[in-house]
Parts: sequence; C-alpha cells; structure tokens
Amino acid sequence: MKKSSYFGEISLLCQSLTSAKVTAIKYCTFGVLSGEIINKLNNVMPLIKALKRGCEKYKDPQITFITNQIQQLSYFKNLKNFALFDIIFSLKITFLQNREILQNIGEEIASIYFVEYGIVEVKIFIDEQKRDFVIDRLYRGSIINADLFHTSEQAQV
Repeated sequence: MKKSSYFGEISLLCQSLTSAKVTAIKYCTFGVLSGEIINKLNNVMPLIKALKRGCEKYKDPQITFITNQIQQLSYFKNLKNFALFDIIFSLKITFLQNREILQNIGEEIASIYFVEYGIVEVKIFIDEQKRDFVIDRLYRGSIINADLFHTSEQAQV
C-alpha cells in the first residue's frame, strides 16, 4: 500500500473474520475513532459545538493532517467544519510499541485508526503453525477499518 492508504474494509463490508493482523513494526501513533464516539457525536450539546467552532480558525499542522485523513473517507468528505472538528477533538490518541498488535485475526472491529506516525504491517497466517506473512505495510496517512460505519453490525477482523 502507499501513503494515505487504508486497510480493513473487506471484513467490515462482508461482516466476516479478518484474515490478517496489523502489527506495529516501529513505534507508531494512531488517531482512533471508535464507533461509540461516532454515536455520541450525534448527541453533543449545542454549547460544546459553539465552543469548537472557534477552533476552526486555528491553523495547526497536526489538525490539518488529521482533517485531510478524515476527509479521505467518502462519508466524512462533505462535513461542515464544526462536525469535522467534533470528530478531530474526539479522537483518542493511542500509542503502540514495536511489535505490539493493534488488531488480531478474529477480533471484532470497533474503531477506525488513522495512522499519524509509524509503520504497521498487515499479516496473514500461512500454515497450521501460525507462521505469518506480511501482505502489506501501512505508513503515515493510512486508514485502518475505513468502511467500519458502512455496516449496521460490527464486523470482525
């Protein structure tokens, strides 16, 4: 995969178990947008929305980067700025150490991961001994589980 690519949508669309795992091969930083947060954003108080609108004027390189990532997703592409900032400020920052697993085969998918820094590998098992094989590497700008919210039920990896 190339810069700003995404992974994980097939198991979401097919509501099936994943056939690959995603593992950090270097120190990584992700922005994580959980399904729970997406649902809560629909119930945000008007006062909080008004306060966040003031943040739209602030030009921060990290906010610009994550805005571009979020807007790669077709269902977020035409969001108004205040809704986009609700998402940005709802991201939970997650850190992975070298070789720490982000998702494993057979797990339910509950979040979208925006790779902010680092490199992760997508692997599949190639035999009964569960030896794995790297099928892809994802870099800064990649999105994992991008089509998570296109299905009404939780999918599995």
